[in-house]
Amino acid sequence: MATIPMPCQASESIQTISVTPDATLSFIVNASTNKPKHVLILMVGGAGNINLVKTENGYRYANGNFLMRARPLLADQEFVTISPDVPSDLTGTGYSDEFRNSDRHLGDIQKLIGYIHEQYPSANIYLVATSQGTVSSGVLALKLGNQIAGVIHTATFSAMSIRAGAPLWNLPYDQVKSRQVFIHHADDGCKWTQFGPLETIAKKNKIELIAISGGDAGSGDPCQAFTHHGFLGVESQVTGKMKDWINSTPK
Repeated sequence: MATIPMPCQASESIQTISVTPDATLSFIVNASTNKPKHVLILMVGGAGNINLVKTENGYRYANGNFLMRARPLLADQEFVTISPDVPSDLTGTGYSDEFRNSDRHLGDIQKLIGYIHEQYPSANIYLVATSQGTVSSGVLALKLGNQIAGVIHTATFSAMSIRAGAPLWNLPYDQVKSRQVFIHHADDGCKWTQFGPLETIAKKNKIELIAISGGDAGSGDPCQAFTHHGFLGVESQVTGKMKDWINSTPK
């Protein structure tokens, strides 16, 4: 039976910023310090929804995605995590791959980066994405240039299909100005995120690929979060690799 991380010990708050005259972006902030070295923007898979809903007792949200489960292992005295929902005007639909590749998405994330600069002016900012969220991390890494310190792509989309991940076809990862790394489970069973094609992409673009093994294969759809695709049972190993890579000397 896989061990799931205990609830986050860092403080948790919900913040909202305006991204257009008619839309807002809400996000979860997990922090143990107000002077972190690094702030990680966590971009979940699927349509990008974490379904933040205000209730009488505060907020509720979906927390099964790998990155949502990983927050207790990431937020500490050096790292703050920020987990954005989709903007208010996309609550019903979530992100399409076309939107992830749009100027609007870029502008939304730039506004979030502006918020981070105001709150944590000395922190380095990293994008951390998983599964279909890597469509965002791929195109945004290219567009944001030196506005971010680096990008961690996990369970990256690598299959060429009209149904999924199309903006990543032939994406020139080698033109990304910030640091980047792929972290992938060697036994990922999702048809969109097979290890072999991703290994080819990493070699072609000379990007480090950290292969993960072990954990729990789970059951059911291999593209869902509680499987090797979502690093079930190896969350601590993966988040440790993330932190080690961020704190390592750039090659």
